[in-house]
Amino acid sequence: MANLPAQRSQTVMPSGGETALQSLKSWALNLQGGETISAQRAALIPAARHRLETMLTPAAPTAFASELAILEEWASTFGIPTDQYRSAVKFYREGLSHLPADLLSTALRRVRSDHKWGMRLPKVQEIVAQIQPDLDEMHRLKMQLAKAAKLPVQAADPTPYNQMTPEQQAKVDAMLANLKKGFAW
Repeated sequence: MANLPAQRSQTVMPSGGETALQSLKSWALNLQGGETISAQRAALIPAARHRLETMLTPAAPTAFASELAILEEWASTFGIPTDQYRSAVKFYREGLSHLPADLLSTALRRVRSDHKWGMRLPKVQEIVAQIQPDLDEMHRLKMQLAKAAKLPVQAADPTPYNQMTPEQQAKVDAMLANLKKGFAW
């Protein structure tokens, strides 16, 4: 059995420097392949599912409009008439409205940094292609979390003292010493 600090790090959902998607992916890796799930992990699955659902929520109309503002600037720079740009916006709304705000922002940022379409605006599928692997990964994680939520919770199986690491044995000894003091053994 793993030592206690490693077991704890696998139980807590990571956060910090990683992106939210990377954080969920690394946490969910430990859910794979099991026939049961620990009680600690089972307790975290609803929060992970909610976090992922939030990440998959389509961009609000205001966020969508502000993200598409860069394309309007490009249209102006490329000399595309306003009426042609406005008709193109209909296609962008139809093809991109299902995307979460973060992924839409990422896709447009990638399109801007790697513009290779000459003096024309990128097509919807060219924008979506920028983040399709991320979107696929999010849907895969959603299915994986749903599957993990259905796993039976395993009963706690304590490690026998003689199979513990020296650090674990020292912690157990210290806990027992504190208990003895408290009960005046």
